[in-house]
Amino acid sequence: MHPKVIEERGEYSYELTLVRQLWSKSILCRPETLIQAAEEELAATQAHSAATDGETPGTGPNNAAAIALGLGAGARGAALDAAMGLVASSAHRPLILELGCGLGCASIRAALALRNAGGGDVISCEADPIRAAAAICMAEFTGLGSSCNGSGTRLDIRVGRGEQLLPQLRRELGPKSVNCFILGGFQATEYQEELARAESLGLLAEGAVVVADRVLRPKAPEFMWLLCSSGCFRNPCAVATEDDDWVLIAQRSGANAVTEAFASEAWPWPALPPPSASQMRHAADEDRQR
Repeated sequence: MHPKVIEERGEYSYELTLVRQLWSKSILCRPETLIQAAEEELAATQAHSAATDGETPGTGPNNAAAIALGLGAGARGAALDAAMGLVASSAHRPLILELGCGLGCASIRAALALRNAGGGDVISCEADPIRAAAAICMAEFTGLGSSCNGSGTRLDIRVGRGEQLLPQLRRELGPKSVNCFILGGFQATEYQEELARAESLGLLAEGAVVVADRVLRPKAPEFMWLLCSSGCFRNPCAVATEDDDWVLIAQRSGANAVTEAFASEAWPWPALPPPSASQMRHAADEDRQR
């Protein structure tokens, strides 16, 4: 996918136009220049939103840029940097696993942080084939992709959903291999299911860091309670973003023993959420379907 052959039309028109813009402002095999371009793009759309009468948080071009760039820029990017610093300080050559990488900006930012900290690996998964193709091209453009990387940090983009790829990754990587689990998709109410699936496979290392984007819109009350109040995770931190959403960061507790419950029960965690959290989840599901 070279910038000259991208066709900016259809439902992916904004995202493909954004890829073209980021490439035009970046230097080949210099990932830091692409991250800087992403920061500038988000800042420009914020300025446009501020100058537009009647613009409300979470709408307009600022929201489109925030969604497309994800954890790759702005307050979300700063939250990811903090998480990567925590991971790099606690593990030798850490492995990052991301579900829902979109265009791959967060994947590149995470890989760049690991490279600057001494090395590591990032495996990013995306269910949408068009976005996955864009992410693969972005990785190759920055020099971090698996086919052209000589930096000691590998960024590998894979196409598929969590239920398809996590079992394969468990066989490939072995137990307790993932030091950071990033949930970057847009269906936040499914986060606890993906997290339980990773637990059931024994993928997460002791003290693994969990990073979840967009836990407020749509609301993810059970997942938020799980990370913040269940005792299964420690040191939770919520970061407010430019479009009035949250990024949630927490560390896995050693109390999460892998059991058959993770594969057989709807809610396998040792602590149950309060009824109010479950009711809020049902309300959020109904709102999203309208």
